[in-house]
Amino acid sequence: MPARQAGQARKLLILRGIVIVLGVLLVLSFIALVAGIFVKGAGKRPPAGQQLPETMAMPAGTTIQSMASSRGELAVALRHPDGTHEILVIDTRRGRLLRRIRLAPATAQ
Repeated sequence: MPARQAGQARKLLILRGIVIVLGVLLVLSFIALVAGIFVKGAGKRPPAGQQLPETMAMPAGTTIQSMASSRGELAVALRHPDGTHEILVIDTRRGRLLRRIRLAPATAQ
């Protein structure tokens, strides 16, 4: 019997070691996951001092027709009082106007 108990004790010792190693790996993986979330979240903030503008000067009577955002850019479709249309593309991360696209009617050919 003592030989059999020694064999079982050895198996229990091996199993205990495996459980401890897997527990340590689980804790390290969780720490790496939390650290990755913080690192990824920290990169999405706009740089300090470069906030979106609070106001943008537009001619009186200009109306916003629609807005759409994608990948850090905001497109604003405007209709001016004289009937012309324009699209403003704004970088939402830096608060800068990237493009001003004036729309003109197509000429008949």
